[in-house]
Amino acid sequence: MSRIYSNSYFHYTNEIEYLIGILRDGFYGYYCQEEFKIDKLVKYFYIPVVSFCDIPLSQVSYITYGDWGIGMSSVWGNANDLTPICYYPNKTDSPLTKQISSIARDVYKKALKSNNVVRNFNPIIAYSKPRNKYIPNGHRRNNYIERECRKAYLECSLDANFHKRKHSKMHLLFTPKEVSFIVVPNELGRKNLIDNILQFNTIGGKAIAQDSDRLLLISKIITLEELRRDY
Repeated sequence: MSRIYSNSYFHYTNEIEYLIGILRDGFYGYYCQEEFKIDKLVKYFYIPVVSFCDIPLSQVSYITYGDWGIGMSSVWGNANDLTPICYYPNKTDSPLTKQISSIARDVYKKALKSNNVVRNFNPIIAYSKPRNKYIPNGHRRNNYIERECRKAYLECSLDANFHKRKHSKMHLLFTPKEVSFIVVPNELGRKNLIDNILQFNTIGGKAIAQDSDRLLLISKIITLEELRRDY
C-alpha cells in the first residue's frame, strides 16, 4: 500500500528564481498572514515562518503552491524542529478552538499595547490554523489539504505591511546531502536549473567544498512529467 506521508519535507514555489535562491542561499523566513477568530471577528497576524509539507511525490497533483520544489531529508527537518500544523475546527464551541481563540486574543491585546509587535508569545499560535479558511481567498478554502509542517519564529505583527517581508534572523542552512529531491515542471526547467547550479559558489547558504557538490545537487532533479508518469 502506498504511504500517505513522505519521508521528506517539501517546499514548493511558483518561480524558478525562488527555487534558485533557496538552493544557493538556504531558506529564509518570511512573515506569513494567518487568520484567527477573536470575539466573532477575524484578525490577521503576520508570523515569520518557513513552510513545508509531507505530501508524497505520488500525490504531487494535490500541491497548491507551485511546480518548483525542494524536498529535504527527514533528518534535516527534525534537526530544524519542523513541526506539523495543528488544524483546529472552525466550530466556535469546540474546546480546542476556544482555547486557541483565547490565546490569540491575549497575543492580540499585547500587540496593540506594544506597537503591533509581540515576541516570545505562545507557540500554539505559530503552529495552528483553522481547518477551513474563515475568509477564503485565491484558489482554495481548505487549509488541511496542504498538510503543512513549518519552522516558526516566535514573533508576530498586526501590521499588514509585514506580509511577505523577510525576517532578519530566520535562516535555515543545508548541504547537498540533505536534499532528497528537486522538483521542476519539465525538461526545459531541468536544463535551466542545471545551468544555474553550475554557476553556484554556495549551496544551501554554505560555501561549496568541492565541484562534486554541484553534481550531487543536479542528480536530485526530477520533473513533474516524470512524477505523473511513473509514480
